[in-house]
Amino acid sequence: VTAEVIQDAVICFVPKEIIIQLFKDNSRFSEGMVKLLTKTLDDTVEKMADIAYKPVRGRIAEALLILKETYKDDTNPDGIINITREDLASYVGTVKETAIRVLKDFKEEGLVTTESHSIKIIDAKGLARVCELYD
Repeated sequence: VTAEVIQDAVICFVPKEIIIQLFKDNSRFSEGMVKLLTKTLDDTVEKMADIAYKPVRGRIAEALLILKETYKDDTNPDGIINITREDLASYVGTVKETAIRVLKDFKEEGLVTTESHSIKIIDAKGLARVCELYD
């Protein structure tokens, strides 16, 4: 199994046998895992549909809004997104050059500012409007 994170994380491996035993012994755990897996599946299906039908401009706008909310906290109140252009491209199902071009357009439109490995959303409502164009 390979995992890659875009910010500091602690990852541990839990043997399959322990997970199976938890499912058998703990109904709250089982229910929580089923809800989590169902949400993950729903999100994956939605992302696949977006990749198939939504233009890359809309996919990147949506990804930036999601990532901002995901990484916004007390230590990062502005929700600055630390991500490489290559990782952003991979996240939305495109190539790095296309992601760079769309980010340049967003920057020129006053929607974001960029630095080497970070993106700051300046106009979240404007990005949301970009998303709505393709829904």
